[in-house]
Amino acid sequence: MRPVTLHLGAIKDPAVVAALREIMMSSNLNDIVKIAQNYSITGTLNVTRTLNVSTATQAQIANFIGTFITDLQKGGANRTG
Repeated sequence: MRPVTLHLGAIKDPAVVAALREIMMSSNLNDIVKIAQNYSITGTLNVTRTLNVSTATQAQIANFIGTFITDLQKGGANRTG
């Protein structure tokens, strides 16, 4: 779900305002970029976006996971962060 921002100033009904605030708060709970910000990576990361699970070494798996986390933090593999 994409984060939703609503301007509630003109709405007079408190129940409607409360419901719309709940929607706004819920839409931000699943923001993967915000969730990924809680993770950090130390050491040398070799960017790896392909993983052969049949033959992967521990280092290849670590690089794959590290790349995945940094991509999430940037909002996608093709974004700069």
